[in-house]
Amino acid sequence: MSKTAKRFTLLLFVTLLTSLAATTLLLMFLLSQRPPDHNTIRCDFSGLLFGIGWGVIILLTLSTTTVYLNLYKKIRTRRWLSLLSFFLLPLPTAAVLLALMGAITESLKEYAAIFLPYLFILCILYHRFRRVVSIRAAKYFNLSVAFFQIHQVSVYCLFLAHIEIHIHTS
Repeated sequence: MSKTAKRFTLLLFVTLLTSLAATTLLLMFLLSQRPPDHNTIRCDFSGLLFGIGWGVIILLTLSTTTVYLNLYKKIRTRRWLSLLSFFLLPLPTAAVLLALMGAITESLKEYAAIFLPYLFILCILYHRFRRVVSIRAAKYFNLSVAFFQIHQVSVYCLFLAHIEIHIHTS
């Protein structure tokens, strides 16, 4: 496996972990905001929402494996082909999963808590990737700067989500 392929694997792994953490924090926040229903006896399936959210994130990560097409110089150097390699499968996958999840989730907030962190992080990663490719296009393909910046952005997003949850629960 080439150095670049290992970096794409790291990119997918960072995206997966950051998205799982952000989704978990957002779902915890949303579930803590639900008013208690004392008038009726019902089963609480909030844990099921976490499992579904994690499964959706794993499916989205698997659908993002088309990012490996950027190993080909022809795709990497063309902005639109590179954009398609990042988003061609995740966006239709997200649309299909949104349609299937309509019966499970109660509100649009839960949809957003599951899908938006992943898509937001993927957009940031694509932007950083394009920036590195444009800087390094003349010499060679090196993503080490982008991965350091990606790590900083993911830590910052998790920090903001933690602060937001802490403020709302206080």
